[in-house]
Amino acid sequence: MTRMMQGALVAVAIVMGIGASYGRWENVKAERRATQQTRAEFKEYQADRVRLTQMRARTENPIQRERLARERGYIPRGETLMTE
Repeated sequence: MTRMMQGALVAVAIVMGIGASYGRWENVKAERRATQQTRAEFKEYQADRVRLTQMRARTENPIQRERLARERGYIPRGETLMTE
């Protein structure tokens, strides 16, 4: 009977331990999801930052600025547009 009581006590302790840790595991899962989402947002922000830095570099360079203006249809005064 003593061995049976010990086995039952161990089983109850295991079940209680699992029950007590369940909420903690749910918190861990939620934290992992939040961390993954934050990392994904950070990567997007980094990509935007790189894109904006490149765009800024293009517009600060006079040659690139003129090329961008011409791509958008700007024709300097005194210059004739040549078409094919």
